[in-house]
Amino acid sequence: MLLTANHAKAQINHEVLDKPDTLGVWERLSVSTNVVDWTLLLPNISVEYDLSSVTWNRWSVGLKVRGNWQNSHTYKPSMVYNFSEIRGEVRYYWRTRLYSKEDAQKKKEEPNRKQYLPFPKNTNILKKLFSCRRDTLKHPNTTYYRGAYVAYNNFSLLLAKEGKQGSSVGAGFLYGIVKPLYQFKNGNALDMDLGISGGLYFTRYDKFEHNRESNCYHRLSTGSWHLSPIPMINELRLALVYRFTKDAKHQLPERYRWRYDVDKKYREALDESLKNQEEKTDSIRKEQERLDSIQNYFDKVFQKVYPEFLKQSQEKKAAEDEKARQKAEAEQASKLKAKEEEKLKAQQEKEQKKQKAAAKKAAKKVKGAETSEGATPTNFAPPHSH
Repeated sequence: MLLTANHAKAQINHEVLDKPDTLGVWERLSVSTNVVDWTLLLPNISVEYDLSSVTWNRWSVGLKVRGNWQNSHTYKPSMVYNFSEIRGEVRYYWRTRLYSKEDAQKKKEEPNRKQYLPFPKNTNILKKLFSCRRDTLKHPNTTYYRGAYVAYNNFSLLLAKEGKQGSSVGAGFLYGIVKPLYQFKNGNALDMDLGISGGLYFTRYDKFEHNRESNCYHRLSTGSWHLSPIPMINELRLALVYRFTKDAKHQLPERYRWRYDVDKKYREALDESLKNQEEKTDSIRKEQERLDSIQNYFDKVFQKVYPEFLKQSQEKKAAEDEKARQKAEAEQASKLKAKEEEKLKAQQEKEQKKQKAAAKKAAKKVKGAETSEGATPTNFAPPHSH
């Protein structure tokens, strides 16, 4: 019998499952800023909020604003660098885990099986990007994330002879890692976020140039909305993330993990459940072995005794059938004999009746003859009535 985590989980007390250690509203919030954008003269700020209040939450949503727009000048500059953007994103966090002992053994025995190698050997980069299983854990405190974003921006750029001014709407994917940097005495923490994001954009812009003689900008052409033919990088991220945490067990090293790794009560209940389930499974296995032993012994005895028993039963049945046949024949013969006796008796009675009737008839004839010889005729008159 195979034991699974789902079977074990069903045995855990619901008080353990339904009342985990939770994060406060502020502990689910983090604020960050991207250093790379600052070097590109783009002030920026991002806020991120975890969707669940438990430490093993994986999903979060974020909002980012960055821009450097319409700087004031006493003249029309020949170089223009105006950009503003608002971006929303959703992230999924995960951490790497070791293969289980069973998986490691199977992976060693069957190295080419796709169940244990999510990607072929020549695509290890993709494997590391999307698989949480590892043979060794080189960076146990690193948290990985992937997700998607949508963005809207305005831009006015003149870095050469011809400039572009317009807006765009884009969407794409993001990927990165987060590492803990420093924990403050008040419980708050500072983390580092390294990542990249890119996607496709639907954009519209006008072309313009700077006329130094008139100190103004001339529009060269007007564009229409169109889809960017190639994907574009939206952000290179080297950000500092500030988290509002009050408890050390709510900081990054203890977050975005599997519940078994961070919830002590859950782990103890799960281990106890696994132990009980294993004992129950072992008891069932031993009982099954005992029943199998009894069954094997019974089969041996049965195979030895049953042929003789079957032979005796067949002989006994044959004898009973013969006895029943003889009894039926005797009863049939008795019935025939009784029937013949009754028929003979009826014939005798009929013959006796015939003899009696003949004798009676003969007696009447004799008596009539005697009467006719000795009697004289007389007149007979009926008596008179008074």
